[in-house]
Amino acid sequence: MINPEKHRVEIYRLGEEVVILGDGDILSVPDLLPGWEVAVSDLWPLEF
Repeated sequence: MINPEKHRVEIYRLGEEVVILGDGDILSVPDLLPGWEVAVSDLWPLEF
């Protein structure tokens, strides 16, 4: 789940603990998209 208000990404997988990522972390999903990754901070619009 992507929460732009809190700048947080929550990853839920059956039978596993929730993984919470924030700015400064890298989001990757190697089992679905091998080699793809994005900085969590790049998901939010720039603030001026």
